Amino acid sequence: MEDYDTYNGEQRFFFNDIRSCSCVFSYKAVCDFLDRNNLRCLIRAHEAQDEGYKTYRQKDNFPTVITLFSAPNYLDAYGNKGAIMVFDGSVMNIRQFEWVDHPYWLPNFMDVFTWSIPFVAEKVAGLLMKILEVCNEDDEELSEEEMKVAKRERIRVKIRAIGRM
Repeated sequence: MEDYDTYNGEQRFFFNDIRSCSCVFSYKAVCDFLDRNNLRCLIRAHEAQDEGYKTYRQKDNFPTVITLFSAPNYLDAYGNKGAIMVFDGSVMNIRQFEWVDHPYWLPNFMDVFTWSIPFVAEKVAGLLMKILEVCNEDDEELSEEEMKVAKRERIRVKIRAIGRM
């Protein structure tokens, strides 16, 4: 809850007005939960934090709750840091990181293959059209039947060349 560190009332859970679902909890509720389950701390996530993490009121020289948020500059609007928790043996560290600009994105988050298909198809079609052009100045001197045979042979040779490519 917002005033987690200072709330001294008896009520332990309240409706979450901010999200309009679930509950928020008090320091007393967390301490009871930790004691009943023989735990030292509750680690939670999914709430944006300016520094990427936030520790709450301590019990026995250790935070009762730690909130981690690993998405820096959430929704490209918050300007917050991100944080992760690293355990090394019995040592716990929280590492923060800054956000960086996004890499270039294609329109509508399209992948490069989908984006390039129309371009590639256009270039391949143009290449095939050039290969299949059979205009030849010498064809004017041939009879109509000889032109058809020569044209078929040139197409056959070009198709074999495309197959080798």
